[in-house]
Amino acid sequence: MSAIFSLRAERHTNQQPPEKSGFERWLEHVSRPFQYRPLDRQTSSIRLIRLLSETSAGGHVQCKIKRATIEASYVCLSYVWGGDDERYTILIDGKPFKVRHNLYRFLTRARRIKHLTRAWIWIDALCINQNDSSERNHQVQQMGAIFSRAKNVVSWLGDDDNIAEFLEYMRPRTMSEECAKDKKPPTSGHPESGSGFHHLCVAEYWDRAWITQELGLAREITLMAAKIELDGSLFPVLPGSESYPRRLELLRQSITMDWKGRSLIYLMNRFKLKEAHICRDRVYSLLALCGEGKDLQVDYKATDLTVAKHILRCCKKSFCLCATNLVAFILQLKSPDPSDVAWNDRLPPFATMTLPIVSEDFLRASCFSESYHSCYRSCNGTQQSHLPGFVVVSPSPKLLSIYLYLGRICESYEYTFVKLDEVAHVPGFAGRWSRVRARQLEPTVFTVRPYDCSLRLTNDKESYKARFSFDFLVKLAQLDRDYRSELCARVADVGTKSASSHDGPAMRMLSHRSRHTRVD
Repeated sequence: MSAIFSLRAERHTNQQPPEKSGFERWLEHVSRPFQYRPLDRQTSSIRLIRLLSETSAGGHVQCKIKRATIEASYVCLSYVWGGDDERYTILIDGKPFKVRHNLYRFLTRARRIKHLTRAWIWIDALCINQNDSSERNHQVQQMGAIFSRAKNVVSWLGDDDNIAEFLEYMRPRTMSEECAKDKKPPTSGHPESGSGFHHLCVAEYWDRAWITQELGLAREITLMAAKIELDGSLFPVLPGSESYPRRLELLRQSITMDWKGRSLIYLMNRFKLKEAHICRDRVYSLLALCGEGKDLQVDYKATDLTVAKHILRCCKKSFCLCATNLVAFILQLKSPDPSDVAWNDRLPPFATMTLPIVSEDFLRASCFSESYHSCYRSCNGTQQSHLPGFVVVSPSPKLLSIYLYLGRICESYEYTFVKLDEVAHVPGFAGRWSRVRARQLEPTVFTVRPYDCSLRLTNDKESYKARFSFDFLVKLAQLDRDYRSELCARVADVGTKSASSHDGPAMRMLSHRSRHTRVD
């Protein structure tokens, strides 16, 4: 009996499922989410989409997608991603794909505009597989080339009727001025006094980090709000444009040309308040515009700390405390947690400087306890007003103290100085820094980890080579600083004719080989 049941069970398991009907197969096909086909990352490959004017049977916006290169003819979309709380379904090659609200509003409007349905369009959210980090690295690395080769960049300002009304008002007005240059512009109904111009100036679009590169490299710009478009080249003829709002300066090529080719650090400082969903995009969005720093490799897998080091290594001429502080601010770096397992691990040094040795007698004679400025009287019979710091050796017990004058390392720090005291039987230093304000010292103690700072006596035995870890350098750079702090003149002038007028840096970045040299 058991053999009969087992035979029936075997026949039941071997029975083939019923064949699906044509409708069931079609329904399964269309309900399957859209899947990207891989790009050739050895070439300048991209994807492009084309909008269909008709919606699907279910009322969804439709588009088709193809693979191409940046040599193709296409239009780029510049827009704000917006919040992630609302998602809308569109169809790409008949397959469902979720997009955010602001992009959905553009697609809904653009499918009704004939020339946009005839053009191939590059849109980052649709043309880049956002779930593939390697592909994102490849596409973002060539983002500058994508926008600079596009025949037009459409700046989507949102579905704002106030902005649309302003753009619509400007279209016939600018055309009439071009045709009748001898006529004076109307004095009544000044566009800059209306609510439409105000809504344009305060639009979220201008806060976005990526628009700096997208508009700065564009051949042609078209402003679009709701269903209204305006040629961006006509916009600067506004009366009163001498007082052009800084938020709209990217529409003026004469202004953007002033900072193209400047160092990455300079541009990061220039646009440090721009916004991005990912902090490092505030850096990557400037790579196609800069001179020094353009070799920085896009990497979304690396930690923020690693990205920060890579930025500074690609900007060696701009390396300084003020540049380090700026990078830390842009990437929102935080001090390491003391409970971290790697807290006491040896860290490779990142920067170095030469500090002369001075005696305790010199220190007492200089009245250091009152003001650091009075330290610059004499050292071994020579003027030392240029010293960024020095080392004092205490003979009994033999301990070292490091004095760093941040105002001489970077002029933007003014009177801030740091004193590091070596602690007996403890590797490294226990640090204390003070600000000088009207001869008043305000000491604040912070922890310096082992190997954050190390010293090596030079061959002439008259100075020490000091080496600092990157984490300690960030701590040092962030003393008495905030987002309003500016770059020193030496760093700001990198890449300009004025660069040669500045002295060399007091603190230098270590080469890769030097960073791994043992320091006892």
